[in-house]
Amino acid sequence: MGMKRGLMVPALALAALLASGTSHAAGRPGTCEGILHRDGEGLRIGGGAGEDEGICLIGKADQGRVLAVCAPEHHCRIRGRVSDCKDSGECAEIGGITSVRKR
Repeated sequence: MGMKRGLMVPALALAALLASGTSHAAGRPGTCEGILHRDGEGLRIGGGAGEDEGICLIGKADQGRVLAVCAPEHHCRIRGRVSDCKDSGECAEIGGITSVRKR
């Protein structure tokens, strides 16, 4: 019985570590700010002519909330959970939006 109890503590610690890693993978608090663009892929901030190279993609679940406040081709500031895009280092994705403001 002592052996099983000795294994349970490390197993619980490992489970807690994996759970915290999963929430970190969901993104970190952050802000995307710039010109809002709409195209066939959805909504994004940045990437237009004369703008910085980096872009911020807006999750499909949050697009209605963004469009209720900001208009395409106008400045917009969005706060939420930011994660790196899977395919590019010059790209971020924002979801779980907590605030949207236009300039």
